[in-house]
This record gives sequence, structure tokens and C-alpha cells, in this order.
Amino acid sequence: MSETVKREGYTDKLMMSAERGTFPHAVIIEDTNCEKAIENILFLAKLMLCDSKTKKPCEKCGNCVKMNSGSHTDVKILKPEKAFSSIKIDEIRKIREDAHIVSLEGGQKFYIIESAEVMTAEAQNAFIKILEEPPRNVIFILICSSVSKLLPTIRSRCQIYSGKTDFDTAQGNEEINKLAGDIAKFAALGDTENIMRLVAATPNDRNYLKLLTEMILHKLIRESVGGELSQNESTEMIDGLHDLIKIFENNININLLKCRIMAALIR
Repeated sequence: MSETVKREGYTDKLMMSAERGTFPHAVIIEDTNCEKAIENILFLAKLMLCDSKTKKPCEKCGNCVKMNSGSHTDVKILKPEKAFSSIKIDEIRKIREDAHIVSLEGGQKFYIIESAEVMTAEAQNAFIKILEEPPRNVIFILICSSVSKLLPTIRSRCQIYSGKTDFDTAQGNEEINKLAGDIAKFAALGDTENIMRLVAATPNDRNYLKLLTEMILHKLIRESVGGELSQNESTEMIDGLHDLIKIFENNININLLKCRIMAALIR
């Protein structure tokens, strides 16, 4: 089951994991600022590879020097060859083969995939195989502008960290805006069948569901859904959605979250 961490302190959370030796073997960073995301990830890789027994990164050891010069053999970045091109299956196969080779430095190996959302379907399916049985001491980091563009089977095998603010992401996403509006209107009409149909069909993605829930809440508060709801019904729905949003960071089953969304909206 994937775990989604929102923007506030997500870099700090990863840094804590790096310092404790509990860094996930597979991570998705959702951020439109790709350069900043890569900068953060390279710093974390340097922190984990540093040989110092005290301050990390020390900036003096061999690993730190190689990281600073961009020449560390255990840190590899894969990105599209040119603008608007895709990442193909052969490139992922090369990563799979290389990942099984033991590090020459004796430490961890990092594979960073920039613009991971442009992986072809075949490339994503090939990538799933190594996520299912990851080699020891290998860390995969996927950076993408929208996690919803990755296959659910990839998302479910990674910890997801969002570098977007939840509200801005939802505002800028035409699909989720429309879906939230439709669900809110069906809630106002008391149309249980369509609420259940739409919520059940959403992706099994914790971040997507949280954004959807927040936008439904926003529409109920700001628009009152055409005045179809009574004051009591509106208050109950809004309170129910508020309570639900608070528990999204808990490790709750995705299907249970969907049921909770339905329950909050059905009157």
C-alpha cells in the first residue's frame, strides 16, 4: 500500500528516514518543480552515501566529492532524451540489469527517473518487475508532475510524497474539478447510486482521493450546491468530510477510505 505525504515537511521526513537508515526502497516525488525535486534528492543521496561518522554530509569524503562533481557511479539519473519524448522499455531494462550489479563503492545505489510520467506503458510494466523484488541496497526515485499518470501498480509499490499544495493541485486539475463538482451535485440531490458509482470508480490512490475530498468540501462550502441542501444536511456533510480529511495520512485501506467518502455524502 502506498503512503502519501503532503508538502509540509516532506523533505524533512525523507531526511529523517535517511538519517535513521529507514529510507524507502521506492519513492515517488510529485512536483512540478522538477529541478528543485532533483536537487533535494541528490542532497539526500549524498547524506546517505557520506562516509563521515559524525556530521553528514561532510563535503570532504570521497563520496561527497563525487556527488558534488556529479560523477558518482552509484547515482544515476534517467530522463527523456529530448523534450516531448518518452522513456522507453529498453531504458528501463538497462536499469533493471544494472541494479543487480553490486555497488563498486560498497554502499547504496540510486536510480532517479526524471519526468517518470512519460514512461511508456511497456516501460512502466517493465519497471514494476524490479519494484516487486528490489535488489538489496538499491533505491528507486521517480519524479513526476502528476502521480495519477503512473500506473496504479507502480504507485502501490512506492511511498508517494507530494511537492504540490493540495488545493492548488485540485484547482489546476480539470478532471478532478469536474468529478468533485458532479459528486457534490449528486450529494445535494440525494442521488446515492451515482455518488457510489463515481467514488468507487476513482483511482486507488490516496493522494488523488484526498484532493478529491478537499475539492468536494470546497464546493459544498463555497457554492452550497445550488441551495439544494438544508442547513443540517450541509453541516453534517461538511463536518463528515472535515473529519475524513484529518485521517487521510493514517494507514487506512483505500477501499475503506472510499466507503468513508460515500458515507459522508449520502443522506
